Amino acid sequence: MDAPVSVLLPTTDGSESACDIKNQLRPGDELVVICDSESDEIHQSVENDPEIELVVAGQPKGCSGKANAVAEGMETASNRGCGLD
Repeated sequence: MDAPVSVLLPTTDGSESACDIKNQLRPGDELVVICDSESDEIHQSVENDPEIELVVAGQPKGCSGKANAVAEGMETASNRGCGLD
């Protein structure tokens, strides 16, 4: 059996992409959508979806917005690898 995965989707819009990805997940997998603020379009689109983990990364400090979003998503993700050393 394949190990579960966490899919990180840093975006401010793109609810269609989030739905497409969500529909491809297997049991144990998770979708983490990361946006910059609660006013982003994606926030309103997925905030009430229990199958999507929504993270508001906030404004970056010392890095790009995308790097900030990915870092926040990695911190939130449940699936942290398959235990390989």
